[in-house]
Amino acid sequence: MDRLGDALLDLWEAQEGEERWEEIQYFVKDGRFEVIFVYPDELDPDEMSLERRDKVVKQYFGDRPVAYPDWDDEDDFVY
Repeated sequence: MDRLGDALLDLWEAQEGEERWEEIQYFVKDGRFEVIFVYPDELDPDEMSLERRDKVVKQYFGDRPVAYPDWDDEDDFVY
C-alpha cells in the first residue's frame, strides 16, 4: 500500500488546472487493480466523505462488516 499510495498521490499532484480529480476509489484483488476517479462536479457538497466511503464500500462488499485499521497502530483494528 505504501508504494501504491505514493504513486497515486504523485499522479494527483501531476494534474493541472481545474480538471483535477477530487477523490479516488481503488480496489485491489488477486493482483488486479481497479480505479475510479471522481471529479468535483460528481460529488454532493452536502455529503460527508465518510458517507461516500460507506456507499463505495457497500458497492464492493455488500452488507458484510468491514474492519478498518486504527490510524495510530497498524496492528490494531477498529470494528
